[in-house]
Amino acid sequence: MSPADLALSQIVHTGKVAKHPILRFVPDGPCAALAVRLSKNILTYCGERRSGKDWFGHVTRILASMLGQYGDLGPAQTEMLVSEVYVQVLRQIRGNGNARSLRLAWKLLLILGSIVSPGEEMYSYLSSFLHAQICALVQAANKDDNDVLDTVVHCLASLDKTRRNGSRHRLPALAEVAAIQSLSTLEVNLCLLHGEQVKIGVHSQTTIGEIEDLCATFFEADAPLLAVHQMEIDAAAGTRVFRGLDRTDRVMDIMTASPDALLALRVPVITTAVVEDNTIKIGTRSLIFVELCSSLIYGWHRLSQDAQIASAALMLQGTLDCRRIQTAKLDGFIRAHVREITASRLRRELGEDMLIMKVAAALDAQGSIYRVGRARRCLIDELVHLATFGSSFFPAERQTTDHKGHTESSTVVLAISWRGLLLIEPESRAIMHGFTVPELLTYGRKDAQLIIVAGTSVRHDKLIFVSPMADAIDKHFRLCCPTAPAIVALGTTTSPTAAIRAARTSMAFQ
Repeated sequence: MSPADLALSQIVHTGKVAKHPILRFVPDGPCAALAVRLSKNILTYCGERRSGKDWFGHVTRILASMLGQYGDLGPAQTEMLVSEVYVQVLRQIRGNGNARSLRLAWKLLLILGSIVSPGEEMYSYLSSFLHAQICALVQAANKDDNDVLDTVVHCLASLDKTRRNGSRHRLPALAEVAAIQSLSTLEVNLCLLHGEQVKIGVHSQTTIGEIEDLCATFFEADAPLLAVHQMEIDAAAGTRVFRGLDRTDRVMDIMTASPDALLALRVPVITTAVVEDNTIKIGTRSLIFVELCSSLIYGWHRLSQDAQIASAALMLQGTLDCRRIQTAKLDGFIRAHVREITASRLRRELGEDMLIMKVAAALDAQGSIYRVGRARRCLIDELVHLATFGSSFFPAERQTTDHKGHTESSTVVLAISWRGLLLIEPESRAIMHGFTVPELLTYGRKDAQLIIVAGTSVRHDKLIFVSPMADAIDKHFRLCCPTAPAIVALGTTTSPTAAIRAARTSMAFQ
């Protein structure tokens, strides 16, 4: 954008509908016609033109046009239209003697800057303009301008975030636009572990990654082990469905697309691990569990080839980005690490060359940039269907008594989750028994011994376990199954923070 395209003399407030675009590079035709129509929406929002449509309808029309969701413009013309609309709003601001119209024009600029990313040159121009306005308002030291100053500062901050994260994918709802206008945040619910919710404040450009980092700080956990999922509740079936999200996804895009969905934090969840010989490899680190294993150990062999390949790509992505390895050297890098990041069975089934090719494709390389959002979704979307997903695992000795009164012990692994209780055979990793939450009838604990009666009122089993981790098992059982008849009868619960700390201490991964 050259000075000839954007002379200051051309963007002085007139209060009249534009007869043609301000920017000279906007071509005649649909783009120019739409720019003229949008000038009417801008004037109406600012109170200088009457219309039967409410203010939100005008904002929606402007945003839809700038996001390419209205009209038949291509990407290049849409980018021109974005610059044109920003300039039209600047014209509404510069030299406007109507205080109400000026205040609304600043609000409109704030809304646009929170949702739509301007081009590089337009961003530089807007940034310079806003910095100059802030300096002028500060020097004026007029108390009446404090509200305007706050709005201008928010405009600059919003434009910076939108420029970094890109334009939103979906139109904002009325509540979000109202929050932008009032310089406030929106509150969304975040489900911690198994149902308890906390409210977190978000803005239009808050990403899933920012929430994960915030939670990592709060829970003093490793950020790679935390993941925020989209959770939907099927009331009829009484089940919860989780969908993996990318760190770059905007929270408000998700909430706009699925208003009834909730965000759920899985603490922690391993999504970038390969399991072999009871070793869980995360990135360049290995965590060897002697008795306690992650949920992936008990379900990894059930994952498809695509999900295992996606995991391999996720493990490599961080190292590749740090080293800035170019696409031409990618195959060699994967070949050097393929045995560390994949299970031997997968290498036998595909062959090393085919496996390398598939992992490279999952990395979605562009130069030295590797995008793994699709791979991450592929893995998480499959993990959530494992019976053991979301479970915490604890070794225990199950005590059984035969008809002669002889007591025998056998080693099992208890998998506790919001679904209920699973008994897993450690060697074969097969699920021996499973009990849903409503089937957990009574529960008691004394020192290292736990007693659970599970089944129905007609036919049930008395399960007796002894474990040195009885305290952690007790806390997880109460937290994960709060609606179980056994826990309801006790009338006590455990705080999620205590359970999380117990999980970290016992190396039980949620």
